[in-house]
Amino acid sequence: MAQYNYIRFLYFNQRKSKRAIARELGIHRNTVTRAIENPEQKYTLTASKSQPVNGDFKERITEIVRLNNVAPRVQKLTKTRMYELICEEGYMGSYSAFTYQCRKSEEKLHIHQKEAYLKLNPINSSLQVDFGEVYSVKNGMPVKNYIFCAKLCNAKGEFVKAYPRQQTEFFFDGLTSAFKFFGGIPKKIIFDNLKPAVKKVLKEQDRVLQDEFLKFQSFYCFESIFCGPGKGNEKGYGKWKIM
Repeated sequence: MAQYNYIRFLYFNQRKSKRAIARELGIHRNTVTRAIENPEQKYTLTASKSQPVNGDFKERITEIVRLNNVAPRVQKLTKTRMYELICEEGYMGSYSAFTYQCRKSEEKLHIHQKEAYLKLNPINSSLQVDFGEVYSVKNGMPVKNYIFCAKLCNAKGEFVKAYPRQQTEFFFDGLTSAFKFFGGIPKKIIFDNLKPAVKKVLKEQDRVLQDEFLKFQSFYCFESIFCGPGKGNEKGYGKWKIM
């Protein structure tokens, strides 16, 4: 996957030809073509995952997905809201386990979701992103939320969006929402060492990246730059202050 990511970076960002990339990496041109034409690099499981936490809730989740699919647009629920409601019924699984079962139910019901990615034009600026914490009050009790922040390094405008958790799904949604807000995809994005992106921090700029992040980066063809551990000031603008 990492090689496919680099192939797409050379082709779309460095504007190198397929022949030049194949020669530079010592690979066949067909491999280069596959990487360029198949950005998501989808994979299939060789064996089904065990789902003990979903247990007796499988059929209930399928029913919730079915009803939500046929509901009027203004009444459709987000998966976050669906998860909150089923937890009130006694569901003990995590949010990721719930969304995994939702996807299986959508496949079973032949519900085709809209493409999650947006194809946009590149923009000539770097983007710095981060997650921050903020508290709100719900039913008289403080509730922690996470704020996704994105800022172009050569502009004053900032994009901010709140999420219930700091996890991969919301991280990618924050990035795609920011791309849409700014009207393009930056050539470089500056990150802290967020868990949805970084699996392991090595020396200097070397990182072992999460597989899903590699797929996301490969699709959009941006270059990732990571700050040193505990050195968010390396972004140039320091930390945001969430008021």
